[in-house]
Amino acid sequence: MPTIPSTPDAKAEGSQVKASLSNLVKTHYKLKNMGLGCGSAVEPSPNMCKALGSILKKCDEPLVSGLPHVAFSSSSSMSSSYSPGYAKINKRGGAGGWSPSDSDHYQWLQVDFGNRKQISAIATQGRYSSSDWVTQYRMLYSDTGRNWKPYHQDGNIWVSHYQK
Repeated sequence: MPTIPSTPDAKAEGSQVKASLSNLVKTHYKLKNMGLGCGSAVEPSPNMCKALGSILKKCDEPLVSGLPHVAFSSSSSMSSSYSPGYAKINKRGGAGGWSPSDSDHYQWLQVDFGNRKQISAIATQGRYSSSDWVTQYRMLYSDTGRNWKPYHQDGNIWVSHYQK
């Protein structure tokens, strides 16, 4: 399945855009809350552009906070308390975030934004009340949910790595 980046100008053509995080690497027992922070096309922020190393649009509103649970899907869930709809930053619902089943070795999280968006940043957060978090992920995007394209930065497939 697809994956999603954390600093980039990821764009997709079409009336519906879906983004997906895949190849998630978990630490400890389960994965944590995944949140995507994105903005609409407004004036560029020089500080953000400098910090991210590319020309990005200003990001002042999270795109996922207003999305319904059904906009989120995943490769699996440990239980209904860990469903993908709980993959939002600063949310304590359910078990405090999304967690795939323990036997799922190819985890992915997909978000359907409903229409075309420009993703300028992605934020991740550990599952509430837990010491679990995502340490690595990639981003893919699609306008159909079938033909996924990896996000590229400087000509290479972009992968996010986090250190403790």
